[in-house]
Amino acid sequence: MIIKEKKLYKGVYSTYEKYCQKRWGFSPQHANRLIKAATVVEKIESEPIGSVLPQSEGQARALSKSENPANDWKKIQDETRERAANGKRDREYLSKSKAKTT
Repeated sequence: MIIKEKKLYKGVYSTYEKYCQKRWGFSPQHANRLIKAATVVEKIESEPIGSVLPQSEGQARALSKSENPANDWKKIQDETRERAANGKRDREYLSKSKAKTT
């Protein structure tokens, strides 16, 4: 995040796109998805909800639109404990949960 925001890649690469492609081997879009996921995990880590964190970028990104990702992650864990974890399941749960509140 800081690399992108402060343009720290400029010393070696002329653009953020070139930095992502040449340094990491993926597109800037994928880098942005990973940044979103990392931001969500940081938010969840800062809350005293337990030690279980999202296990994939997809799971974390599913929470990126949440107003309170830590709380929603805890609810997902509590309600779906028996089923295998995945981003699609988490997105579906969040959609259903949001529909109930609107």
